Amino acid sequence: MEEERIIWRSQWLKAIRELTDIELQRKAWLDPLNQDPHACFDEYMCCYFNDLGLGTVYEAPLRLGYVLQDEYAVLKNWHQELGQYSAPISTKYHPNQILEDPRWIKLAQKGKESKDQLLNLLKGQERDIFHLRKEEK
Repeated sequence: MEEERIIWRSQWLKAIRELTDIELQRKAWLDPLNQDPHACFDEYMCCYFNDLGLGTVYEAPLRLGYVLQDEYAVLKNWHQELGQYSAPISTKYHPNQILEDPRWIKLAQKGKESKDQLLNLLKGQERDIFHLRKEEK
């Protein structure tokens, strides 16, 4: 059970990092040579909401102890706003429309602020997940 929790949390923290880092998004979404199918808005959102089973509330992760109440508290508002965000245009062919959308920029900034608060609650290796490794730049 603890191994599942560690893996889940690692994926969760990586998904938060991806959704709150506009520069990372620019590099991934706008690079015409990037063939990684994960490197797009839809995949980032899917990994966070669907793959992690978050839905509109953190019910299962909180119940399973994957996320603590104080961790959820710093993400709650951002999470709800993220779930309500709709891209201004087809995300597959026009990612720059998202990156230039004032609503997205504001949401990513709010997420970064929440992520920074979450960082204060994390310990050890989990803190490192929020920092890009050299090869990811």
